Amino acid sequence: ILPDEPLVEPVPVSIAERTEIPGQTRLLLNLPAAHLRLASVQIHSPEPLFTRQVTVVSRQVLENAIKETAIAAGTIYRLAAENHPASSNASVRVEAAAPTRELALSIDNQDSPPLQIAAVSAQRRPVSVVFYAAQSGPFSLLTGNSQCAEPNYDVASLRSKLTNVTAGTSPLTPLTNNLAYRPV
Repeated sequence: ILPDEPLVEPVPVSIAERTEIPGQTRLLLNLPAAHLRLASVQIHSPEPLFTRQVTVVSRQVLENAIKETAIAAGTIYRLAAENHPASSNASVRVEAAAPTRELALSIDNQDSPPLQIAAVSAQRRPVSVVFYAAQSGPFSLLTGNSQCAEPNYDVASLRSKLTNVTAGTSPLTPLTNNLAYRPV
């Protein structure tokens, strides 16, 4: 049974570098892995009053140059004034895959001083492996051949066969080398 709201899991994020230029703060973030499907990025700041435009940028090295591509953008804010109810949104919705282990956040300060940032966190969408087994028995999941082209699976075609199937989980064993593998 699929939930109404997609699941999310926390992702450990570290700030590798902070650069201040007039009107802008750039944060270089390290992710634990490449190709994570990020749901959102949160900026943690102790400041009670702010509003900033934030752009999430993927960085890739292509032909000896760094190519930056905006993958998400949004506005973060906090209004926590005395005698008023607090209102805030410190999250930028991403809903995209980070192609590398490195992301950049560009925070537009305009004429305001740079925002104090205590930390940055993120959430990702968990990825599941789904397959149709015509009969029960042991199955093996083989991954990691760098010489093969990236697969493109059409899971939508299995929809009619999966409507009454209950989902289960299975623990993965530790990674091992495939001793039977021989390069072409």
